[in-house]
Amino acid sequence: MIEEFMLYHLLSDEEILSFYEKLFWGMNREDFLLLYLCSDRTKECIEVIRKERCDNQGNELWYPLMREYFVNSPYGAEHGCKSFEDLIDHFKRRQKLELQIIEHVLGRNGRILSAKKWKMEEILPLL
Repeated sequence: MIEEFMLYHLLSDEEILSFYEKLFWGMNREDFLLLYLCSDRTKECIEVIRKERCDNQGNELWYPLMREYFVNSPYGAEHGCKSFEDLIDHFKRRQKLELQIIEHVLGRNGRILSAKKWKMEEILPLL
């Protein structure tokens, strides 16, 4: 939903935060916990995904679709987005916003975990 708000509705970060504040405060938070896998190596992670999501001949499947989705969105068109770096910048901006939502809206109902270093025995007690 954040992606939709950013790319197609062109909402500001503040408008998106406000939406999630209203949504979160309108729900039962007693038994709610969001686990967020986070990496500070966005570009490297996306490069791995590009390589993993290929057909048997090595043709990329995911990236061309993601790139077109991004480039042809109202946000992409308005900002002249075309390159891999533009997409990476978008993913970094989205992650920053997601982290703000967790920290400022969810508070104790959200946990940020390292994408590659989390351990199941650390998560189970949270559930």
